[in-house]
Formats: sequence, C-alpha cells, structure tokens
Amino acid sequence: MPFAIIVLYAVAQIILGLFVFLKRRNSLTNILFGLLSIATLGWVLASYLSITSLNSANLIHIVRFILFFVIIQNTFFYLFSRTFPNATWIHSKKWLLAYIFLTITAAFFTLSPYVFISVTVKDGIATSKAGPAIMVFILHAIISISWAFKDLIKKARKARGAEKNQLQLLIIASALNWAVVPITNFIVTAIFKTTFFIVISPIYTLVFIGVIAYTIVSQKLFDIRAAVTRSVVYVLSVGSIVVMYSVATIGIANYVFRGSANEKIRAISSIILAGVLAISFQNIKNFFDQITKK
Repeated sequence: MPFAIIVLYAVAQIILGLFVFLKRRNSLTNILFGLLSIATLGWVLASYLSITSLNSANLIHIVRFILFFVIIQNTFFYLFSRTFPNATWIHSKKWLLAYIFLTITAAFFTLSPYVFISVTVKDGIATSKAGPAIMVFILHAIISISWAFKDLIKKARKARGAEKNQLQLLIIASALNWAVVPITNFIVTAIFKTTFFIVISPIYTLVFIGVIAYTIVSQKLFDIRAAVTRSVVYVLSVGSIVVMYSVATIGIANYVFRGSANEKIRAISSIILAGVLAISFQNIKNFFDQITKK
C-alpha cells in the first residue's frame, strides 16, 4: 500500500470525523460517529502495518491490534445504530452493561495469545493460528452486527420521507462494507494468496464512512439523487488529490531528494505536501461541483 495513499486516507478520515463531530458536539450520534471513524482509521493503519511488516517479529502483535480495532469498530457501529437518526438511547441499562462487559472481554482477548496464538508467513501471505478465545471475538461480532442491522431495518420500516431515505442508504452502505471487507480481506486473501484487496480497503472504508457522514449532516434536506451527485464530486475530488499527491511524491523521491540519507527530508516533504493538498480540497471540490451541477 503506497505511503502517499495511506496518508491521504488518514487525512480524509480525520477531516470527515471532525466535520461531523463539530457540526453538533452535544449529539450522541455525532460523538459515536467520530469514535467509529477513529476505530476504522486504526483498523486501516494496522492493516497497512501488517503488509509492510510481514517479515517482522512484531507481526503477531500487529495482527492482534487489527482484531482489537475490529472489536471497537463493531461496537461503535452497533451503538451508533441505536441512536441514529434521533440521537436518543433506547436500550435498558442492564443490556448496555452486559454488552460493554462483553466488549471489554473480547477486546482484552484480542490483545492476548488466546485469540491468535501465532502467525506464519508463506508466499507473502500471513496465516494466523486461532486460539480458544476466538469464539468470544466471533460472538461479539455476530451480536454487534446482527443487532445493528436489526435496529436499522426496524427503524427504516417505520420511517417516512427523508428519514426513510437516510436509513435505507445507511443500510445499503453498511451491508456492502460488512460483506466486502471480510470476504476480500480474509477469504479472498487466503484462497488466492493476494494482498491486493487489503491494499485498496481504505477506499471502500472511506466511502462507507463518507456515506454515514452524509446521512448525519443532511438532516431533512436528504435526497438520493443529491447523495449520488455529491458522491461523484467527492470521488473525483479525492481522486484528483491522490493523482497529484502521487505524482508529486514520486517526483520528490526520484528527482529532488535521491539517496537513503534524505529519507527524513522526503517524509517531511510528503507531510507538508499532504497538508497543502488538504487545504486545496475545497477549491478542487468547487471545481467539480460546477461540472456535476450540469
């Protein structure tokens, strides 16, 4: 996974999370979305480290952190589903305490030798040996995801108008994300011995987080056609930034700062460039806004 792409993804994810959180700081829905964004970012970064550290003794610890962030991600997705779109909590305290206890237990086990005992690397693919506590991880995942979709579908059936459209789009995006990620990152990777889908996973996780962000901030102005149009705008905008960033960083690496002695300077230059492009994002977006309006 190119370093430039992972940096750009991290910047975009942080901007989305902060934008939604700062929109309504006192909203439980917005707070949970911010925490979901952080957990998703942690999962992507851990996955990136797992690819770049295949021959490292720390690989087993990185793999455990991947599962840890999966637990946190599933947790905040479930809690978010309970509050969206009305920002109210309707669960009993006993159920909430039981779920939190299960979450803490599962998170603890993921960082211990009881979920994954060891990791072996063959042909560039890491294979983990499961431990006795893997069932706790699976149980937490099943409860979190199934109950989240149950709540969202139940709300969508009762909702009307813009709120119904919001919930329907959220369900579709969530279903695609929770289907595509496990299939591509685990099943396809294991069968076809390729890390290609792990490399591109930041793309569809960013789309997933972006859809949730839009459903939160759209309020009563929600429109499916507007959602599609704005999605096109953001895809074109982010795509343009990726291309510019990649070309610029390759130029810096190959022509400006050659040699291993300048690694730190190249890294600093890449961060500065990422900041400049992040600041320029609004101007790029406005350009594509004018095109897509037609």
